[in-house]
Amino acid sequence: MEHRLSERAAWHTPVAIYYHSLGLLRANALNLSRHGMFVHAGRLCLPLHALIEVVFPLKRDFNQPPRRANAMVVRVTSSGMGLMFDDEMGMIDNDRQNLDQAVIEKRHVRAR
Repeated sequence: MEHRLSERAAWHTPVAIYYHSLGLLRANALNLSRHGMFVHAGRLCLPLHALIEVVFPLKRDFNQPPRRANAMVVRVTSSGMGLMFDDEMGMIDNDRQNLDQAVIEKRHVRAR
């Protein structure tokens, strides 16, 4: 049974993850929502409840700075890891609004 906090959209883009024990890791986001994302990092899986920082673009416009968010690994499967953004120390309200807009835009593109 899934317990989603918000709707997700397909989001295939590279992301950077910083985990204190391993340093900087590269992964690919598979989907994104207001409260988190699902990423695939090859054969690498971080431990459940690991605290990380994730850096990702909201748009494919490289003139905009990427977004940073603190997150926790909340799910680990053979296909990747579910990350939940930290509301306390994560993104500021403007970033949350931009994230909502990006998810809405992705849903509209997919629906066409």
